[in-house]
Amino acid sequence: MVHRRAFSFTDDSTNVALPKLSSSTVIPEHSAESTHPATELIRLREAASMSYHSLFQSGPDVLHDPWPTLCSAHLALDEWERDLCRMNLQEAHKSLFRSEILYIKIVLLSPSRLSCPLEDYGQLLIFEHALRYTQIISSLVEDRANAAACTSYDLLRTIFVAQRFVEVLARHGELCFSDLVPPVPRASASALTDLPCLSTLAGRERLSLGVTTFSMLDIAIQNLGRRYGIPSAWAEFKPQFDGVYASLDARWMSVENLRTI
Repeated sequence: MVHRRAFSFTDDSTNVALPKLSSSTVIPEHSAESTHPATELIRLREAASMSYHSLFQSGPDVLHDPWPTLCSAHLALDEWERDLCRMNLQEAHKSLFRSEILYIKIVLLSPSRLSCPLEDYGQLLIFEHALRYTQIISSLVEDRANAAACTSYDLLRTIFVAQRFVEVLARHGELCFSDLVPPVPRASASALTDLPCLSTLAGRERLSLGVTTFSMLDIAIQNLGRRYGIPSAWAEFKPQFDGVYASLDARWMSVENLRTI
């Protein structure tokens, strides 16, 4: 539910005014003094809402080509992330915004109305977004001072990211750990001009990061679960998580053993 409700702008709860400064205060937009986390979060959600509506809520018909929407959404989110450097926010809040951006990207890459599964390129994007999301949220949770900025929604978001991460590995493990670059999606030429870029990581590097990410996700979810009184928050999903992790760890050990021969 959390990933759906986070972007639902179709009910009365959306009729809430943006936070405003005093009428006697005149400050240029995006100046250091004007930045307010609540205002920026609303702007971030608004940047994603149209794409979310198109991918999830625009009607009962299946989507045959989601890439124009996905590319424009990624481009808008990347531009918003670049603006973070100019915002006068605590580093913890900036990190949370970066994790929110990655979470949004993973949600948008998981539409339920597709006529066929997302191409390999999209699956690898989910994998790489999950790697980066995990690094950010893990650093926040481990830092006692910054962890205070987290909320119970970060727990739910992290569980969702973990689920998508495991699903991609379970179904597309060979793709994630291959040195081959997947072909670009079948989409219109205009969409492909803004296609999100994949990293240049080699397959072995992705495998190493994948093993590390499992451990980081497990620790982060346990810590957040204890903090918010939900120690068994993902008990139902944990066996599948552990099973994929065991397979991945065995694969990593095999690769390492081959290197020592």
